[in-house]
Amino acid sequence: MSIDISVVTFGLPLLLRGLVNTVLFSFVAIAVALLVGPCIALARLSKRSLLRHPAAVFVAILRNTPFLIQAFLFFYGLAAIGLRVNAILAGILTLSVFGTATFSESFRGAIQSVPSGQMEAATALGMSYRQALRLVIFPQMWGYLIPSLSGIAVIRVAEKRTAGENRPCPCPRLWFTPPPDQVNEMET
Repeated sequence: MSIDISVVTFGLPLLLRGLVNTVLFSFVAIAVALLVGPCIALARLSKRSLLRHPAAVFVAILRNTPFLIQAFLFFYGLAAIGLRVNAILAGILTLSVFGTATFSESFRGAIQSVPSGQMEAATALGMSYRQALRLVIFPQMWGYLIPSLSGIAVIRVAEKRTAGENRPCPCPRLWFTPPPDQVNEMET
């Protein structure tokens, strides 16, 4: 039994391109989710209904809609209203928005996991709500947040495969299907 090196030389560039795209998509999506997620979490915890209700609707819709449906909506829905985006941008947008909804829930859960006595003690010391969040709650929430964020980050990397590889939109065919001229070369 011998190893056919031509298969490796044919497939390696495709695998490397897929790796680069996965790292790019995942890095950008996770960075956006880490920046926007806490804002949505704080809006969901707000006492003001003008902040709380839209944030709750945003999270509920995005977390309860399948990722593939969102990818179709970003690619074809934006094109239907006149905004043409390429497949890479549509994939990054989909991963970012979907990740933002799930990261915001992790942030909200971590903030609520800090014992309520910590906030009461901070306000008893004369801290404002913002000071208490920044100086007391946020430093303590990281212990609750890191395990869930790491799990969600792994899932975001895995979901990148649904975002496609140089295709107009996710579709039920293999992403790394070689062009027809290269398939004929491999068969000979």
